[in-house]
Amino acid sequence: MFAGPEPIFTSARLSVLSPSSHFPFRMVLLLCLGAGLCCAPGCVLKARQQANRQETSRLVNEAQEALEQGNAQLAADLLAGAVEIDPNDYEVRLQLVELLRERGHTGAAQAHLEEAAARTEDDPRAYFLLAQMLFEQQRYPEAAQQVAKALDLDAHIGQAHLLQGRIAQADGDDELALRAFYAALAEDPHDPQTRFQLGRQLFLRGSTEQAAPLLRRLIEESQACTPEGGEAWWMLGQCYARQQRWVEAAQALASGIELRQPSAIDWRDLAQTQYRAGELQAARSSLTLALKLNPRDEQARTLQQEIERALTPDVRLTTGDDADPVDGDLLDAQPNLATPAGLEVGPNLPPSTPGPAAPPASDSPLEAPPVDELPKEIPESGDSESDPGVNPAPAEGPPSSEPMPCGPSAGL
Repeated sequence: MFAGPEPIFTSARLSVLSPSSHFPFRMVLLLCLGAGLCCAPGCVLKARQQANRQETSRLVNEAQEALEQGNAQLAADLLAGAVEIDPNDYEVRLQLVELLRERGHTGAAQAHLEEAAARTEDDPRAYFLLAQMLFEQQRYPEAAQQVAKALDLDAHIGQAHLLQGRIAQADGDDELALRAFYAALAEDPHDPQTRFQLGRQLFLRGSTEQAAPLLRRLIEESQACTPEGGEAWWMLGQCYARQQRWVEAAQALASGIELRQPSAIDWRDLAQTQYRAGELQAARSSLTLALKLNPRDEQARTLQQEIERALTPDVRLTTGDDADPVDGDLLDAQPNLATPAGLEVGPNLPPSTPGPAAPPASDSPLEAPPVDELPKEIPESGDSESDPGVNPAPAEGPPSSEPMPCGPSAGL
C-alpha cells in the first residue's frame, strides 16, 4: 500500500517553534521590531532632506523668474529663504552673493562668503570672491590673504593671478605684481584685461620694448574703442616716443587722446610728438587745445613760437651788399625741427634730437616666462622686417597723425 502524504508539521518541525527551542519565535519578533525602530530616524532624515531639496529648487526657480521680470528684491528674498532652508547648499549661496553684490549690499554678501568659506574649505571660489570684495574696499592685506588661499587650492585660476597682481600693484609691490600678471597670462594668453595690466606694468617700469608688442596686439585683437582701449593707445604712443619712432607715436597718441579726457599736458605731449614727426600743422592744432585748457603753460608757449617760426618761410635779402647767396630763383623754406630753446620735454615724453624718424622696430610676440623667474626681455621672433601694422609715412609731404579707427582690425 502506498503511504499517504507526509504531514506538513511533524513533531520535529514543531519543536523548532516551541518555547523550548534555542531561538524562540518571540525573540524573532522582538528583533524585527527593533530593526524597524532603528531604521525609522534614518528614513525620516532622508525624507526631510528630500523635501528640503525640493523646496530649495522651487525657491531658486521662482527667484530666477523674479529676476527675469526685473524684481531683484524678490529674487534676493527667495534665495535667502533657500539658503535658510539648506545652509550647506553652496551654489545657491553663491548665487545670493552675486545678487547682493550687484545690488550694493556688500556687507551681507561678505557675510555669506565668509560662511561659505567656513562650510566648504576646499572650494576656491568663496576665497576668490571675498578677495575681490576686499580689493574693492581697498583692504589690500586682507584681500591678498584671501586670494592666496584661493590659489593654494587651485593654482591654475587665471583671474585669481590677475587679481593678485592688481592687489600687489595697488599695495606698491611691483615685483609681485609683474610675476602675478605673467602667471595670469600663462593661464589665459588671450585675456584682454591680463594683457592690459601686464602691458601697463611693463610700461610703468620703463620696459617699453616689452610693453609695446603686448599693447599693440591688445589693440589689434580686442575692441579698443573704450576708455581702457584709449589708455592702451596712449601708452603705446609713449612707448614709440621713447624709442624715437615719432610717426608711429603721433598716430597712437592721436588715437588715444580721442578716447581719453585729455589734460593740457596730454595735448602738449601730442603736439611735441607731432612736431618731432614733422607734422607742423597737426602740432599747431594740438597746441591750440593745450593752451585753451592752460593759457599759462610756458612750455606750450615756447613750443608754439617755435612751430610758428618753422611754418614761416625765411626772409632773405636779395639786393645790396648783405644779400644772401641764392642758388636759383626759388627758395625752399625748411622748417627747423630742433627742440625749442628753453622748452622742457613733457613729463611723458623723452628728450631727443629731432631728425628723421627712426626705422620701425619689430614688435616681437610675447612669451610668458616661468612664474618663478622674472623676465628680462621678450624673446625675439626672428622677423627682421619693420612693423607691418604701422602705416608708413607717405613718400611726399609731412606724415599725418590722423586717429586710427577703432576695432579689432585697427591697430598699430
